[in-house]
Amino acid sequence: MTYSYNEFHISKTVRDECKFSDGLFASSGNVVLQNIRAVRDFQARFNQYLINHNKVQISAGTLNAMGLLDEIFHLACYTYRRQKYQDSFKSLLSELEGKFGKQAIRSMILDFCAEFPPTEVYKGHISIDDYLNLEL
Repeated sequence: MTYSYNEFHISKTVRDECKFSDGLFASSGNVVLQNIRAVRDFQARFNQYLINHNKVQISAGTLNAMGLLDEIFHLACYTYRRQKYQDSFKSLLSELEGKFGKQAIRSMILDFCAEFPPTEVYKGHISIDDYLNLEL
């Protein structure tokens, strides 16, 4: 598995206000920054959002580092699942459902997808339930 870009979640609220290009987003809804130019373009729009909301601006380097850390985390999870425990996420989901209840976990997943929608959900082409195909 090779990664040549950075990606991370962007909230629907920020995405709406910044009017980012659809081309920046993967089908998962994550923003994909393929090079430093894409990072700088994203940074300019995002910093304007931050200024409008009286928040501290972010550097292109910090955005790039955040994307790299996210990718490292994904790679670590992928490697663990591939080499050590293939069903780790299924097991974790089952454990969480046992501890907090199936409905609470389903609600949390739906809330997350509403806040950080996959592209097809964001565009209104499919519902969150249909996207996730959940039977929690």
